[in-house]
Amino acid sequence: MPTISIFHKDLSTLLGRPTTIPEIEQWMPLVKGEIKDVSQETGEIRVELQDTNRPDLWCVEGIARQLRSVHSGNQSPYPFFSSKGRAKRRIQVLQGME
Repeated sequence: MPTISIFHKDLSTLLGRPTTIPEIEQWMPLVKGEIKDVSQETGEIRVELQDTNRPDLWCVEGIARQLRSVHSGNQSPYPFFSSKGRAKRRIQVLQGME
């Protein structure tokens, strides 16, 4: 399973509020993760993720987005999934070029 390193300060900043290591430990099941090691000197947190089908969680930004979504009850918008209709351009291939 993937193990990533994140920094406590970065996670707190992205969540928009101060956090503690015990809080983060409680939240890790929400991202199918488990804290493996914490460096008090550098603030580095090593997280082992149990789900390889969520590569968006393999970084501090993805973990913060998931935690914000769960805690606020709002889903983050994913504009690349929206259907805005068809493209207005057409490609024409000259006869004999297809």
